[in-house]
Amino acid sequence: MKSIAQFVGGRVGPYGELLKLELALYRQSLITTILGYVGLVLCALFAATFISVAILVTYWDSTSRTAVAWYLAGGWVLLGLASYLVGRMTSPKGEPFNELLEQVRLDVDAIRSSDEQNQDRITKK
Repeated sequence: MKSIAQFVGGRVGPYGELLKLELALYRQSLITTILGYVGLVLCALFAATFISVAILVTYWDSTSRTAVAWYLAGGWVLLGLASYLVGRMTSPKGEPFNELLEQVRLDVDAIRSSDEQNQDRITKK
């Protein structure tokens, strides 16, 4: 047990540095994704609104006014789906702190292996 405590105590510093690095990377990725979503939504809303109004004004006195309104609604739906797909493609992949968790798992495996070897040595003596 003492060797496990010494091993873990020696790894606290590297774990802390790895956690800090992964947190910074995840934060930057998250901020970039959120800003991308906000920019995309604002630009799409303004553009689609002005285009929709312009198209409706153009067809206001024609018999196609109802059809044009439905086409515009369909366009808004397609724009929403495209926004969703862009957001999914740019969102962070994997779980946060995956590297830290993997390193802790490897260290736990090393501790178990070392402990098993020590137990084997004790039983052979």
